[in-house]
Amino acid sequence: MRMRSIYRVVPVAGAVLLASWAGVDLPTAHACSRPAPEPDFGGGEPADNATDVPTDVVLYYPIPIAALVDDGVPGMFTLAAMDSVEVAVTARRVHYWNYELVPAEALAPNTAYELTGRWLVAGAMVTKTLRFTTGAGPLEGAPAMPDAMLEHYQLTLELFSSCDPQPSGSCLSFGDGDAMVEYAHVDEFGQVHEPYLGRGSAMTNLSGIDQGTNFDCVKLRTRAMNGTYSEPQTLCRADGSLTQLTSTDLGCAPEGLTSAGVPVGGMGTGETAEDDAPPVANEDTPEPPHEGVIETPPRVDDAAGDGSEASEPDATPAASSASCSAVRSTGRASWALSFALVGLAYLRRRWARSSRFTP
Repeated sequence: MRMRSIYRVVPVAGAVLLASWAGVDLPTAHACSRPAPEPDFGGGEPADNATDVPTDVVLYYPIPIAALVDDGVPGMFTLAAMDSVEVAVTARRVHYWNYELVPAEALAPNTAYELTGRWLVAGAMVTKTLRFTTGAGPLEGAPAMPDAMLEHYQLTLELFSSCDPQPSGSCLSFGDGDAMVEYAHVDEFGQVHEPYLGRGSAMTNLSGIDQGTNFDCVKLRTRAMNGTYSEPQTLCRADGSLTQLTSTDLGCAPEGLTSAGVPVGGMGTGETAEDDAPPVANEDTPEPPHEGVIETPPRVDDAAGDGSEASEPDATPAASSASCSAVRSTGRASWALSFALVGLAYLRRRWARSSRFTP
């Protein structure tokens, strides 16, 4: 029995040694951490010191990452005029990781209010306040339909880290940094999935490259400060151009996709993710004129469309502490590793046969 165990271990150990001798790059991991910020009212509306807030406002804020829970809205909230007249509010969860505070009655016009939030984080109570002033009355008219833009990207790197952006994705830019826009994905069967909400811009993936879903389009609606929504705008994969990038320093801004802080719009060829493969590069192909950007788009496989239910994009807020790994993708000396595995498997078989005759 011991000899058989040795025969099972030897091939594995030998494969590792031979892989090292052959120069095969084995995966290496690197760790990083991102501590969650203290809870506050950042990223929502009304913002701190906002003025001319409609009296029929429905307050809207992201759930703090440090206090994120599976269900319900964490925290306790009070809304009061500066003369200490308190207005009851009801907290309700919306758009996955956001919440609304709905006042029990319309707010007084031309009045200063203070919103206080209290969250229990790691056994300690965190308290934050926000102030705003109402305008003359309620909001009039419906919000305007979004004028959003869609851009796709693909990172062409040898070394990836889980701390980096996804290797492929799409940027939804709303043009206005203060615009609150709801976006819901639409799959190949026309089914509309649960919506998210972004401010100014939002990252998703409609690129068709390792997408992981069968989403083809996205339906967008502007949210007004009183909780009403505009008529929808629909964008589909073919509405966005694809740009290859060599830098992980990318962002999704209200003005569009950026690389190292520079908008990439117009840097690509303008071909969409559904276009045919580009011409084969030759020695006359010019170098990319922009650092971190490759102008020729790649061939793109279709998104998954096998009829199975698609999973939602990974839009979960970052955890309070994230660990990352970096793995070099390479095929160098893979023949040596394959040869070593085959050879050791043969030796193991020979040893197993000879052990039958060992007294």
